[in-house]
Amino acid sequence: AADGPGSASRCPGPGLFVVGERPPCCDLDIGIEYGTLYNRTMTNKLASTDSLMEQLATLDPIGDDLGVHSVLQKPSLENSKDMWLKVIISRIYGVDQKSQTYMLQADLIWTWRDCRLLYSEDAVRGILAIDSNSPLFNQFWRPVPYISEETPSAESTDSMNLRFTADGLVTLRQRTTRKLHCAFNFRELPFDTQTCTISISVPQFISEELRLNWYYPVALELEELTSKQWTFFDEAEWIASLTETNYTSSIPGPEQSVSALSLSFRMARKSHDYVLEYILPAVVYWLCSYVGFWVDPGAVPGRVALCLTPILTLNNKMGQLRGVLPPINDGFRLMSFMLAALLLIICHLSEYCMLHFATRVVKAVKQRKGESVGAGGGSGGAAEVGLGDRDHRVVAVAPMGGSQEDREDITTRGIQMGIWHDYERIEFRWAMWAQVWLDFHARWFFLVVFVVISLVLLAG
Repeated sequence: AADGPGSASRCPGPGLFVVGERPPCCDLDIGIEYGTLYNRTMTNKLASTDSLMEQLATLDPIGDDLGVHSVLQKPSLENSKDMWLKVIISRIYGVDQKSQTYMLQADLIWTWRDCRLLYSEDAVRGILAIDSNSPLFNQFWRPVPYISEETPSAESTDSMNLRFTADGLVTLRQRTTRKLHCAFNFRELPFDTQTCTISISVPQFISEELRLNWYYPVALELEELTSKQWTFFDEAEWIASLTETNYTSSIPGPEQSVSALSLSFRMARKSHDYVLEYILPAVVYWLCSYVGFWVDPGAVPGRVALCLTPILTLNNKMGQLRGVLPPINDGFRLMSFMLAALLLIICHLSEYCMLHFATRVVKAVKQRKGESVGAGGGSGGAAEVGLGDRDHRVVAVAPMGGSQEDREDITTRGIQMGIWHDYERIEFRWAMWAQVWLDFHARWFFLVVFVVISLVLLAG
C-alpha cells in the first residue's frame, strides 16, 4: 500500500488524507507554485462545470508550464504511480460447468492522484463528474484493466463515469459485466466446492510506472449473492483472499514485472438436483435388479429382464451425465458410484447365468443317471472294466475275441472316461449347492456390498 500523509515522497492514498486538503506531493512533482493550480478558474468564478472540464482536459492555463496540453497520457509524475482499486460484487450468475465459465457483474472503482487536475473549489460547488456519454470523457486518461480469466463474450458490457475533486483525486467507476473462466475440479461431484480466482492488472504499464493497491480501508463489498445451483461463501473469506502481487510482463525486451491485484472465492454446489437426477435413479435401478433374487429361477425371461433393463437404463444415465460435463480424464465421486452400481447389476446377471447353468447341469446328470438305471442288466458277450463307485458307473466294453492291443485301448479309454466323470461328479455337487444356496447368499452379499460402496463413495 502507499505511504501515509507523513511521507514527503508519495501522494497520500484514499482514506489517508482529508478531502480538500492540499496534497504536498503535488508541489514536489510539478515544481510550480501550488497556488497557481489551486486558483485555476478563479478569474471567472461564474465558470460553468463544462467550462471547467474543458480547462482540465486541455490543462489550461498551466499547460505551458508543464509542457503538455492534454491529459490523455497517464500521469508520469513520480508521485502519481499509485492506484487504488475497490470492487463491489453485485451478481454472479450463468455458471456453466461444461465450459467452466460464469458471468460476473461488478463495479470496479479506481482511484488515483493526478496533480495536473487540481482546481479551486470556489470555481464550482461539489465534485465534478462526467460519464462516458460526454464528448469530453475520452479526453481524460483512465486505466484499461485486464482480467486474466476473462473469456470473450457478446454479453460483456461496460459503463463508466469519472469524478474529480479539487485536490487532484480522480475516481473512475466502471460498472462491468464479464464472462470469466474458472478451472473446475469435479473430483467430489456432486458435493464439490469450486475455487475461482480473479486477477486484475493494467498490463500497459510495468510496476515501476504503476503500482496497484487495494483500496483503504474497505477494498471489497458484496451484495447478496444468490444462485439456484450454488452457495457462495461469506464476505470475510473473500476479503481474506485479497492479495497484491506482480507477474512477468509480456512486453518485449528486458524482463520486467507488472503490478496486479487478485482475489478468490469459493462456491459450493447445491447437490439436491444431482441426487434426484442421478443418485436416486441409480439406486432404484440397482434395487430393480436386486429384487430378481426373489424371483423363481425358472422364470428366465423375467430374471433376465430385471437385469438387462437396469443395465441399459443406467448406461444411458451415465452418458447423460457425461453430456453435461467437460471432457474429464479423472474419476469423480458421482461417476464412480454409478459405475459401481452398473458393475453390481452386471454381477447380478452373471449370478443368474451361473444359477441357470447349475440347474441345467443337475437336470442333465439326473437324466443320464435315470437312463443308465433303466438300461441296466448288461449283455453276456462283453467284459466290463469297472472304474469305481460313482454316481453312475462307467463301463468299457471289449469283444471277447479281441487282441491284446484292442483290450489295452479299451481300458485306456475307460480310464479317461473315469477322469471325465470325476470332473462331472464335482460339477454336479457344485451345481446342487448352487441350485439351493446361490440365490440365498447372493441376497445378503450384494446388499452388503452395495451399502458399503454407497457409504464410501457418497458419504466418505
